[in-house]
Amino acid sequence: MYKSIFLLLFFLIFSDLKGQEINNGRIVYKASTIQRDLSLLKNASFETTERIQNLYKNASDLDVELIFNRDLSQYKLIEHLAFKDGEQINLTYVASGSDHIYFQKPKTFEVINQTSTLGETFLVSSRFPEWEISGETKHIGNYKVYKAWLSSSENNSVIAWFTPEINYPYGPLGYGGLPGLILELQDSKVLFKMKSLNFNLESLELNEPSKGKKVTKQEYKDIAKKSMPGFFKKN
Repeated sequence: MYKSIFLLLFFLIFSDLKGQEINNGRIVYKASTIQRDLSLLKNASFETTERIQNLYKNASDLDVELIFNRDLSQYKLIEHLAFKDGEQINLTYVASGSDHIYFQKPKTFEVINQTSTLGETFLVSSRFPEWEISGETKHIGNYKVYKAWLSSSENNSVIAWFTPEINYPYGPLGYGGLPGLILELQDSKVLFKMKSLNFNLESLELNEPSKGKKVTKQEYKDIAKKSMPGFFKKN
């Protein structure tokens, strides 16, 4: 814990020096479905196993984007096709957020998920997650990145690689709060890898979401349970 706090303070000081010239930016990630070990489905029927195998087989990579400035970021899919060849659901589309749009507000440590259920739009509010930061490093492109992770039943041991050279606390799929931009992220379902990164874009437009009813994560979960009984597991 003390090591993480020390690293956090170091990164904040270091990244302020490195990132002063950046006004805004756009990072495109390639999102890929992580193949599941189907041998764990011991009680599933042959038909169910075969159907799941086909879903993974037909999962194709998609591009997603994160645009950002000092006050706000917005994450969404660039490609919106949920189906491949008009038949098979693309698991990557589902795992990387489908039609959800995620906003991150560093000044209030808030993440807002703009989504719709049964024709009604909601703004689901939550907080930046708490990360553990290690001293493990590698390079992604020209950037030295540091490893951080979340380890809980809810977050499925999410692993992020961020760079303090870009002093923006953002990442894909609403994952943010680190002292630097996340260039690579993996959870149990999907892997995001940086594809391109551009700064100081003149045409970048970024506004907070205004359409929708603002609710907490738990409130939205309760609404979803009522609208789709049996789909969500009971707490």
